[in-house]
Amino acid sequence: AGIRQVVTAGDGWDGWQKLEKEEFDLICFSWHTTGLSGFSFLNRLKSTARYCTVPTIIAHQELTKADLAILREYPCLMTIQHQAAPGRWENCLADLAKEHQWLKQRTQPIKRVLASFNYDMDKVISSFESLMLGAPSQQALSLLVARLLREYEALKPAEKVIKRALVGKEQSPLALSELGKILLQRGRYRDALRVLNQAKKKAPKGINRICFPDPPR
Repeated sequence: AGIRQVVTAGDGWDGWQKLEKEEFDLICFSWHTTGLSGFSFLNRLKSTARYCTVPTIIAHQELTKADLAILREYPCLMTIQHQAAPGRWENCLADLAKEHQWLKQRTQPIKRVLASFNYDMDKVISSFESLMLGAPSQQALSLLVARLLREYEALKPAEKVIKRALVGKEQSPLALSELGKILLQRGRYRDALRVLNQAKKKAPKGINRICFPDPPR
C-alpha cells in the first residue's frame, strides 16, 4: 500500500513527544539527532511495549563498529546512510516488512504462552525454544522474549531466557544490560551492578545510555 502519511519532528525530544501522543507503523530517525542522542532515543523507543517491534530505520553518516554490533541485536531495525540511493531505501523497507511480519507471527504465540501457562517456567521456555527455530536473529528474539517476560513480572523465566542467550557466544552488551535490569527488579543489587559493569566495559561509549534512564530534562 506504500506510505500514506508522514509526520516529521524538529529534534529528538519533539519526535519522542509525538510518539507518546500518537501511534506509528514505521519510524525513521537520524542517529545524529539533537535534543536526544541516537542511543537515548532508541533506548526510549525499544523499551516501550508499543514500539518494541515497530519497524525502525536509523539514517546515519557513519557508525562505529561498536554501535553497529549493538544495533544489529534490536528486532525490526535497519541502518542506512543518509545519502543512500532510493533503491536502497526501498529494499530496506521491504526487508523490514518481512522481518516485522515474521516477528509478529512469533510474538503472538509468546503472549498466548504467557497468558495460558500463567508464567510456568518450563512451558514458557519450551515454547520459546520452538519459536526460535528459523529466527532471523536469535539474539533479537531472546531479548524480545526476556523483555516481555520482565514486563509481565515473570522475572525468573526472563532471567533464564536471557542467560541462555549469553551462553556459548560472545556476550552482548544488550543482553547483559537486560540481565542487569532483571536482576535489579529481583532485588539482587550486587549481581545487577556486576552485570551492568560488564556491559559497560563491552561498549563504554554507549551502554550507559542503554542501561540507565536519561536524567530529567
